[in-house]
Amino acid sequence: MLPRRVICPALVTLVAAVCVSPALADAEQDLAAKYAPVVRLVEQTEECGPGEPYRPMDVDRLFGDSTVALRGPWNATDLVKIGPSAKDLAGLFEYHLDFPGSALDPGCDYEIWSRRLQKGSAPTVYAHVATDRDLRR
Repeated sequence: MLPRRVICPALVTLVAAVCVSPALADAEQDLAAKYAPVVRLVEQTEECGPGEPYRPMDVDRLFGDSTVALRGPWNATDLVKIGPSAKDLAGLFEYHLDFPGSALDPGCDYEIWSRRLQKGSAPTVYAHVATDRDLRR
């Protein structure tokens, strides 16, 4: 779990580690770390109660999970695959991942599902450092 610092009784700050390729130059790693987000979430003290139940999540937790469906294009009834992999998503446009429950009336469904999916994982943030070759000269 990442370090947590209590701001006040109702707020928790998560300082997320930035996942950067070891091959990146030190300057690029420093740049990614400098702009890594600090996320402040309202602590949720009871399941489905007030507060923020969701944390930044490792996307790999979604891939291959039997509760996630790949659907599209732009039609919720067009099931492409249950438990898609990252490779299944490559090059697709107008497709989407469908999670269990109802987005219009979620109740506690998403919260319970998300907690199950994230069990044992730390909050995750990704970084991609893009450079302009013309500016590097």
